[in-house]
Amino acid sequence: MSSLIFPSALRLTANDGSRPMIRFECLGSGGTGTSSLIYLPAPEGIQFRDSAAYNDTELGFRGAQIANAAGALSGNGGSMLDGLKNIVGSIPTSMRGIIGAASNILPMDDATRTAVGVGTGTTLNKNIVSEFTQVGTRTFTFEFLLVPKSESEATIIKDIVKTFRENLYPSGDSYQLKYPPKWKVQFVTQPNDQPNGSSDIGYLPKIYEETFLTDFESSYNSLGNIWRTNSAPLDTTISVTFQESKALTKEDIKKL
Repeated sequence: MSSLIFPSALRLTANDGSRPMIRFECLGSGGTGTSSLIYLPAPEGIQFRDSAAYNDTELGFRGAQIANAAGALSGNGGSMLDGLKNIVGSIPTSMRGIIGAASNILPMDDATRTAVGVGTGTTLNKNIVSEFTQVGTRTFTFEFLLVPKSESEATIIKDIVKTFRENLYPSGDSYQLKYPPKWKVQFVTQPNDQPNGSSDIGYLPKIYEETFLTDFESSYNSLGNIWRTNSAPLDTTISVTFQESKALTKEDIKKL
């Protein structure tokens, strides 16, 4: 398995585990890529964002009763007797409340329902609750400023850019495209060319073991319009964005 390490001194300074770095492994199981490893110094501003999506959902009168009963039957709201008490206790006791509730339950047009509500001075509680809908796939973006100190390091940078770019794209023809290869991204303390051979940084959360490279940007000579004698740029800035291949569950997070 080929390995690209920048800067070259990264391997030397990391022998004692004192230099945190980020490890990109192109799994190469499908699409265009062949397995490759890239090691770069751990970037600044490492960010993890975990989020869940909720919607405001209108249960209405009947929906609220069903939710209460379902909660009781599932063990979340107590016994079945408690559920029945909740249902009975929430029924309007005054005639005004009964009429107001009926105006929202019975088949009436909007104008009639509104008229009944205005006349009784009541409106049915819409019972709006937060409904959990999903968790999304997490994305991670890393940016690096790469300044070579030698011609060999300039070549390594060129190969790093080529590896990222080529393995973002699918292979295929006019009829069918194969998925690009997946990537494994780790924060480690030592480079190791063997899969899963590096030491993870225990103080950082982990990224799911399979991600897709969704975005790659490269720009050159941001520090000035100066070129090396072999026509290599003075500096190269790259930005990579990865998206986990699936939305995670609590069980997945605990395993990371």
